[in-house]
Amino acid sequence: MRFPRVRIGAVAAGIVFLAGAGLGGCAGHAPGDPGPATSSAAPAKPATPAQDMVEIDMFSGRQNPTVVLDAGVAKELYLMIGDQEVAGRLRPGDPPDAGLGFRGFVLTPTDHTRPALRILPTTVFIDRVGGSQELDDPSSNFYNRVYAAIRPLISGDVRAALPDSNPAIPQVTATIPPQQGVTATWTLAHSDRVNREATSIDILVTRLECANGTTGELMEPVVSMGTDDIVVRTDAVPNPPGGYVCPANDSVAVTVTLSEPIGDRTLIDAACLAGDAVRTSYCQAGAIRWAP
Repeated sequence: MRFPRVRIGAVAAGIVFLAGAGLGGCAGHAPGDPGPATSSAAPAKPATPAQDMVEIDMFSGRQNPTVVLDAGVAKELYLMIGDQEVAGRLRPGDPPDAGLGFRGFVLTPTDHTRPALRILPTTVFIDRVGGSQELDDPSSNFYNRVYAAIRPLISGDVRAALPDSNPAIPQVTATIPPQQGVTATWTLAHSDRVNREATSIDILVTRLECANGTTGELMEPVVSMGTDDIVVRTDAVPNPPGGYVCPANDSVAVTVTLSEPIGDRTLIDAACLAGDAVRTSYCQAGAIRWAP
């Protein structure tokens, strides 16, 4: 069963021919006759590049919302599909029958060599010529990536109707350190060794972006101490431009030194408070990494 695609209307340009006196003599003119007057036409404006569209398939009896998906996010999604296909995780499967409620993000690519995607919280359906395929996504990597990208573009009532698998983002008393590099998230390497008296923590840092499975070089962690929490940011050094595949990146061990004991404060990953990691599996358990 094929699922619906977003249709984008094409604008047809008309060509207007101007007729006037003496048109039949345009093949030539008498010496000294300057001929028909010419006018300089304004340069044509460059065509707007076609954009990938996401239809939020959720309404019955009224038009579904559609939004433009950032080209970088679309490219990342298809790289992720390619990685899963190489790993043999795609299988034949048709999307579920239409029903009430949210039925997925339907991505219609402008590149017709790419398949359309129907992205549900834990499943992705790939619409190919000749049949559909299915991919299990228990960590909601595809859903959360699209959700984070389009969330600022959709209305509050639409957001309220969408599944949201991540915990609420906590309010913090510490100042959130600004991002300096590219996004990386962290987890505790030894949560059982963390206590109120500790003045350092051992963490494992993972680069978020596609990087051929390697987290690579990290920037110095930035720590912000609040009255009720400690916020730690662990950005990665930007990689050189180039094409990268998207297997899960490895983790790098880092020791973070604190200016005072932890006390009764929670430990929080700054990357899970705001930015492109918030709706990914790396923040699925929330921003709080430890609580007393």
